[in-house]
Amino acid sequence: MPKILYLECSKCGHQLSAEQPQNLCPQDAGSLYVRYDLKAIKGVKKEAVATKTASMWRYADVLPDVQPVTLGEGF
Repeated sequence: MPKILYLECSKCGHQLSAEQPQNLCPQDAGSLYVRYDLKAIKGVKKEAVATKTASMWRYADVLPDVQPVTLGEGF
């Protein structure tokens, strides 16, 4: 599973730890982008994703390692 490397401010580029959930930069209130370890998902094959259940959780292999939560959303 990919890991979140850090959060990055969209305005000033300040990098923050992803350990604590947050969505705004404490320095200038810019939106935070999530920066992932992209090397971790290089081995995931398109064919493997296509064979999974038709829901957003078919992409779980390329999402951070979390317990899935669903509200019954569709594909």
